[in-house]
Amino acid sequence: MHANRLGPFLLLWLLLAAPAQAHKMRSVLLTVTEQPAANGGNAVVLDLKSSINNEGRPAAVTTEFLPPCEIQGQSIAERIDDAVLRRYTVFCKGGLLDRGLALRGLDATTPDAFVEVRFANGETSRHGLSRNSISIALNSETRQGPAQLTPYFGIGVEHILLGPDHLLFVLGLLLLLRQTGSGWRTLLGTITAFTIAHSVTLALAILAGITLPSTPVEIVIALSILLLATEIYRYPQRQRQGLPPTFTASKPWLVAFGFGLLHGFGFAGALAEIGVPQDAAVWALLLFNLGVELGQLLFVAAVLIVFYGLSRWASKPRLIPYVQALLVHSIGGLAFFWMLERGIPMIQSG
Repeated sequence: MHANRLGPFLLLWLLLAAPAQAHKMRSVLLTVTEQPAANGGNAVVLDLKSSINNEGRPAAVTTEFLPPCEIQGQSIAERIDDAVLRRYTVFCKGGLLDRGLALRGLDATTPDAFVEVRFANGETSRHGLSRNSISIALNSETRQGPAQLTPYFGIGVEHILLGPDHLLFVLGLLLLLRQTGSGWRTLLGTITAFTIAHSVTLALAILAGITLPSTPVEIVIALSILLLATEIYRYPQRQRQGLPPTFTASKPWLVAFGFGLLHGFGFAGALAEIGVPQDAAVWALLLFNLGVELGQLLFVAAVLIVFYGLSRWASKPRLIPYVQALLVHSIGGLAFFWMLERGIPMIQSG
């Protein structure tokens, strides 16, 4: 594929990344608590927590027991950060055992749900449901089986691959390293520094409760991308003027580590929306983080393949700087747009 074909393709991907923010992935956490009741049955309290999209709407997900349970009273809904928690009670004659539990309404923007079932005898089971799942069988094997935490891995992969702000920062790092002529050791060190940094803050947020408000974090993440795009743009100019490289160009790994700490709080916000079981938080965090890293590595590999194709098969090598300039301006433009998109509502509400 020639460079003049790759350039518009990559630009199209960048332009599509902007509206992707309006359809961010939503997550659902359902907690089912069984309580002894009279009349030969159990009262079951359901806490359905659903993250909201950028339009302020939670996922339209509902629960269904098979055989059915009888709804008791009205549901109560409250807003908790970037999610809506809906609580309601049902009466299940004979209890939860040997029933099926299904979630209706999972779709492309809400592909996974996490379900924690607390039985009346004190036992707890956890499950992952996807939009392709039918239902959970609440039997003795389920009640005594191991917690199913693997969906956290898939959510991690989805979050990084469908989170254009994080990917644009990584793309900016790769463009800067290509521009400075850095070798694979610097590339490996820079990506590793970014990975370690956001893993540290993600762990601190989930395990120690050290968090930052989500909106300011998202604004500064957009600012970090804009600053990186500016550094890429300035580098060849400084070279032509005989000026020394900037701090970012000379120590990209340190800049990647610093901004990676901030990006980790962004990942933490996504994981907090889902919720993690307190007694299995470490495993849930590990799986989510591994998913994020796999998605990041897949993206880096794809970009490096494109770079290789541009350098080896381009019919006109002079087009390569043109493509890079096109990408840098697109990255900076999107970052500036996100700063306005995220900052103006915060200023108006303040």
